[in-house]
Amino acid sequence: MKLTKFEHSCVILEKDNKSLVIDPGGLNGSLVPPTNCVAVVVTHEHFDHLNQDKLKEIFTVNPEAGLFVNEGIEAKLEDDLKGRATVIKSGQQEDVSGFSLTFVGGLHEAIRPEVPRPINIGVIVDELFFHPGDEHVVPDQPFVWLGLPLNAPWSKISETNDFVKAAKAKHVIPIHDGLLNKAGIGTYENHITAACEMVGSEYHSVTVGESTELT
Repeated sequence: MKLTKFEHSCVILEKDNKSLVIDPGGLNGSLVPPTNCVAVVVTHEHFDHLNQDKLKEIFTVNPEAGLFVNEGIEAKLEDDLKGRATVIKSGQQEDVSGFSLTFVGGLHEAIRPEVPRPINIGVIVDELFFHPGDEHVVPDQPFVWLGLPLNAPWSKISETNDFVKAAKAKHVIPIHDGLLNKAGIGTYENHITAACEMVGSEYHSVTVGESTELT
């Protein structure tokens, strides 16, 4: 399976000439809708993960593609998008054109007391890649690659490192880094690499537009 990283939290997974898009949000300036998309997964309702105009662009090119969202997102969707949405919950499993999806999670990490915590449901794809959205949740289900939220208003580096050490993934790849400049990314990666070394995980510094093979 090939993973291509886009800005912030968006990735595209591709195998057998079919692709799965995760979290096409408002920071994804370079995202061009793939022509072979079979489904889109959105982890939660925040603008950096959910952009309805981006979704419409994807479904215009891929009218048969599915959309998987939690009930909080579904309530906010425009009618033409709501009609194609499958509402998912933690523990649910779906098979889409050869992609096996396992949904896990609960609530977005706390930002500050005054900000409500929306539903956050991450996804494990083919027991291979785990995209947690904005939650430091360690699933009971197996996975090999962790998409690690590198930086966020809701997280400090010690919490991110704790998540790496708790997850114990074989491989770690950065996501959720769209608020950082190049120097900031390097600073965070130094800390994350140290945490990976402590638990035997391998960190892969993948940049926007770059692809890597997941095995």
